[in-house]
Amino acid sequence: MAIIAYYLKSKATALLSIASNTAAARIREKLMSRPELHPEILSKNGRKEFAVLPYEEYLALQEWLADVEDLLDLRDAKDAEHDAPTVSLTEVESRLNKTN
Repeated sequence: MAIIAYYLKSKATALLSIASNTAAARIREKLMSRPELHPEILSKNGRKEFAVLPYEEYLALQEWLADVEDLLDLRDAKDAEHDAPTVSLTEVESRLNKTN
């Protein structure tokens, strides 16, 4: 779990330096406040076999991981659309006013 958390944290940190819009800022805020976990480790034959989380922590972890996925998707979308033509807000407003 620690290795996964470290990987996600380093991946998120790299992505956060690129993301700059409002949605990314909200995701960044959530990522930086990774849920604190208090697992109970269950052993079998002297080996750690399971980690049991309180349900609230499980839900918080699930939400946090969804935010990580959202940030990765945002990064992919930004990369895919990097060279796409853009239209300014002023131009969009102008086009909308012409159709009304």
